[in-house]
Amino acid sequence: MALPFSILLTLATHDWSTAPPNFNASAYKCVPPGQCTPPSSKYSRVITGPTPGQQWNMNGGFCGAFSVQHAALAVGAWVSQDLVRKANRDGPGPHNMHGDRTEGYEVMPSNVAWTAAGLKLKGNEWDYSKPVPQAAAFKAWLKAHLSSGHAIAWFPMCKGDGHQGYPGSCPAGGPSGDTIGHVDHVEAMYGIFSDRPLNDTTVGDDDWIVHTSDQDYMPYYRPLNSLEDTAAMEGNCKHAGAGFGRN
Repeated sequence: MALPFSILLTLATHDWSTAPPNFNASAYKCVPPGQCTPPSSKYSRVITGPTPGQQWNMNGGFCGAFSVQHAALAVGAWVSQDLVRKANRDGPGPHNMHGDRTEGYEVMPSNVAWTAAGLKLKGNEWDYSKPVPQAAAFKAWLKAHLSSGHAIAWFPMCKGDGHQGYPGSCPAGGPSGDTIGHVDHVEAMYGIFSDRPLNDTTVGDDDWIVHTSDQDYMPYYRPLNSLEDTAAMEGNCKHAGAGFGRN
């Protein structure tokens, strides 16, 4: 089995406490910059198993556990969100996220590879020590794995959130050289679309991906080249909404 994981460069990662009053995930539709419908690409590969859904919303939010759970479904393994967290409880730390040595910890960049190994899943972790900027190489890495049928657990920023991870949760630090790192959420990425054969790993403007939000039941389709932005999120994410269920 192969289960690649990505590391992108909170305090709680989308905890239910930040949801709007009377939030109903089933009533929500896609919000910008994603769209609900796939592109009309000539070639595509959507990995069987991962499915949009709603994470458990307690103890900091289970977005990381949800994403690992659905990435594991890509290789036919079903693991509860509870057991995903418990797979990393013996990890070396630091443990500044929600959790403990009995119940396990929130899945963050610092322990996602350890979590996969604890579940007996083979993982390929993005090399966050590469020279910056890393966006072009990271997107090529994404495309190569998605084209090969490997689901991704990735760590995006979300409009309106703080972008500040738990201390020590992002080994490479943040894009400004700080030691905390910019991350708000964890999602499963599970499909690639292109007008060129998928064995062409060059990233082009016609390449799209699909990912979950973990907050509603819709697939989110986006051009691969629209994923990067600054922490201000006024570029590709300028028209994104803010807050739980909207970002």
